[in-house]
Amino acid sequence: MRDSGGADLLTGVPLVVGVDLLEQYPDLGISGVFAVLSDDSREEYPTKTNLGTGSHLYFVQNN
Repeated sequence: MRDSGGADLLTGVPLVVGVDLLEQYPDLGISGVFAVLSDDSREEYPTKTNLGTGSHLYFVQNN
């Protein structure tokens, strides 16, 4: 995740399924939820080959 100037804001966050990845970073001031969801409930973490096909990264903005 980068700011408007291209500087990194957030890197290296583990992609844990079913949690708000931004919750532990309230100082960023991002109004929303960043979450990974899996098509298969047996898979705990996305892999380098299934992100975007079997696992999906979503951002939902709060009002």
